[in-house]
Amino acid sequence: MYKIFFILFITSEVIFCFPKFVQKRTNDANLNSGPEELAQRFGFYCESHEVITDDGYVLTVHRIKSAKIKPKQNAVVVLVPGFLAASETWLFRGPDKDLPYVFANNGYDVWICNPRGNYFSRKHTTLNPDVDVSFWNFSIHEHGVYDLPAVVDYTLNVTKEDSVYFFGHSIGAAAFFIMCAEKPQYNVKIKLANALAPAAIVSQPLTSFTQFLLSLIPPLMKFLKFNGIHEMFPRGGFYPLLGQVLCQDGAITQALCLSLIFAVVGTSSDQFNRTMLPEALGYYPTGTSIDVFNHLYDIFVTKRFGPLYASTEYTLELVTAPVALHYGDGDGLISKEDNEILSKRLRNAVGIFKVPYRNFNHIDFMWSIDSKILLYDHLISLMKLYK
Repeated sequence: MYKIFFILFITSEVIFCFPKFVQKRTNDANLNSGPEELAQRFGFYCESHEVITDDGYVLTVHRIKSAKIKPKQNAVVVLVPGFLAASETWLFRGPDKDLPYVFANNGYDVWICNPRGNYFSRKHTTLNPDVDVSFWNFSIHEHGVYDLPAVVDYTLNVTKEDSVYFFGHSIGAAAFFIMCAEKPQYNVKIKLANALAPAAIVSQPLTSFTQFLLSLIPPLMKFLKFNGIHEMFPRGGFYPLLGQVLCQDGAITQALCLSLIFAVVGTSSDQFNRTMLPEALGYYPTGTSIDVFNHLYDIFVTKRFGPLYASTEYTLELVTAPVALHYGDGDGLISKEDNEILSKRLRNAVGIFKVPYRNFNHIDFMWSIDSKILLYDHLISLMKLYK
């Protein structure tokens, strides 16, 4: 099966990522609604803001507010999606299932950050992402050193608050640790950080399939760069079609789709709604750089959490903001042991929390059927302790 997957993966990436195909994106009429339309559909307000980083990247941040409940004071939330995710991946399921809506209905002012390189943040003050290769010279390091500080400062300036609640999933949480380690002055701007399956410290063995996929990264990235490809998985017509045709209910290939997903993210969970998969693939993936993949290889294979192409590691002891760590016992990428090691290096870890559901895996943090009951209500309870 691995050889078949390798052939399909290489073929799809080469076809889909070459520049002439990169031009075709989600402006296509048959693709899904954007953040504003999704929020309006469910009775919420969504504002789009542009934030310019110190190195010239223009990030789109989506602000979600309830149409019925006015945000409380001292209740600003910054949410950073995980690997290849964007605002919409946290907004398409509805008010009782998606974290931004749950928080907004509890009086929180939610800002969703789209790091550089994803569909909403393919913009720069001087560089053209479709022409200038240098636009794509970034990894998770730049997410933490440039993107998050710019978004935190922008939200504080607009809301006139002095600190925010932070939520990061997977590499979104990793970017938070990078920010606070590399720019310790941002620790005081965080009331409480909740790291959901943080992809920072990886100490435990991964599944054989995940190890196989990771082994493809170095040769594949070199091959793509040699052929002038620097953007990975740009959003476009291929993946929604894949979901609609291969992963829909009743398709004989749906079991294969699910098997490939769970082989990476962890144990198959009853919390995954299979019927939503075609719609989810309309919003995911959203694009990133080759060096983000290379940085993931460093984190998961070399077990080193530090800047890409450097021998040093991040000084996590400089992270002094209160941090709550969350894990699922079915997660195939980030384990309880990883969180325990991470907790010992942080100066102010306030707890390690297991999601109380058997086989809760890596994407359940985002798309669990009962995410509100299993996780989000607990997150709100924690936030109330850090006002």
